Amino acid sequence: MKILLLEDDDTLGSLIFEYLSKQNHVKWAQSIAEAAAACEKMKFDLMLLDANLPDGDGFEFLKELREYKDKTPTIFITSAASAKDVKKGFEIGCDDYLKKPFDFEELDARIEHLKKIYRIEQTQNIPLDEDTLYLPSKMQVVSNGEAVKLRPMEAKLLSYFLANQSRFISYEELFRALWSFDDTPDEATVRSYIKNLRKALKKDFIQSQRGVGYRFERI
Repeated sequence: MKILLLEDDDTLGSLIFEYLSKQNHVKWAQSIAEAAAACEKMKFDLMLLDANLPDGDGFEFLKELREYKDKTPTIFITSAASAKDVKKGFEIGCDDYLKKPFDFEELDARIEHLKKIYRIEQTQNIPLDEDTLYLPSKMQVVSNGEAVKLRPMEAKLLSYFLANQSRFISYEELFRALWSFDDTPDEATVRSYIKNLRKALKKDFIQSQRGVGYRFERI
């Protein structure tokens, strides 16, 4: 699991970083500039953001990311957790709050909650219909007993579709969510991945609309 930790306090940041790094890939940024640079280079599964940083406001940082269609699940870890701050954070698009000071057991509980909601590192098999099963741990689609191995990007696409069912997802959102800033593909490449994924699924789970994007619906 890839986690962005934005925390300028050396002591707290070091403790969280060391704890989470035991089982995750963690990028620790101590300023908004560092965090923004990290987001341009890597797609994270989860973000832990402080509200007050030396070079700006964590709320504004998340607001800018959301304006660029970055849907990465986000927890604010901050002492600024008044009702007004909580409301502001949720209006911008955060998923949870963790008020300082906190213990790691609470941090784990909140992370696990978001992992379940967004299917992060999903290992349980997912039924797509009565004949089709997705095995995330093996990156396989099994249809009528026949298994098809997905390539890594095809598996990422399917997982993202499953987490965002029943709504159209634009090319731009897919670019932002699944590719790094330095490796953004053209639309033809995305269409090729979608075509291969449709072939593996063997059924019309993925709908497309010109100029809008793609929508995944379980049949």
